[in-house]
Amino acid sequence: MGALLVDNGSESTAAIRTVVQRHRAALAHVVETAAEQGGARRDLDVETFIDCIAGAYLSERAREGNVAPGWPQRIRTLLEPTTSAPHRPSRRSRRRAAIREQSAARDLQPAKDGGNAPRASNATAFERGDTTGEQRDRNRTEI
Repeated sequence: MGALLVDNGSESTAAIRTVVQRHRAALAHVVETAAEQGGARRDLDVETFIDCIAGAYLSERAREGNVAPGWPQRIRTLLEPTTSAPHRPSRRSRRRAAIREQSAARDLQPAKDGGNAPRASNATAFERGDTTGEQRDRNRTEI
């Protein structure tokens, strides 16, 4: 690790860099595929994301001498809110929302007579001029 940081230009440093770059490329492919399939944000900066994981890993190794149990979960908990794809509602939820929007738009249409009265389907019996309710009330009081 020290040789990489000092960058003494040796063959062993070049060999280590080659291995690291190959592993990073494989990991980048996995992350990009996840983004394409909706498992991660499409605008995720893959290289920086990998740097965050690798840097945290190296720091954990340097601090503890190994990677403690639970470390992967801690890193996931830390990074997931910034890397996860936005929540996409289910098809059923999207369909219900569309129906509600269509219904609301239909209810806002002006009355056919050009006035602002509510549509008959949403108007109360009184607003529609329906007196059957009044008649029913009178019939109840007479009994």
